Amino acid sequence: TEHIRFQTTVVSIDKKDYKDASIPWTIVVRTANGDEERLEFDFVVVATGLFSNPYVPSFHDQNRFAGSIIHAS
Repeated sequence: TEHIRFQTTVVSIDKKDYKDASIPWTIVVRTANGDEERLEFDFVVVATGLFSNPYVPSFHDQNRFAGSIIHAS
């Protein structure tokens, strides 16, 4: 978990020249206390699941479960 930042909001993701691999991606984040940090990376992966189809498993007596069933693959 040393590379994971909890309670952090991504403010922006930008790259000055998308065709030039030598130019890094610039990520601006806001921490829980409101401070903003500017970070640079060679690669960025956005894995929010926005374009995936949800997978909701079915299980025995599922209809008796009173809570919400939420799952994505």
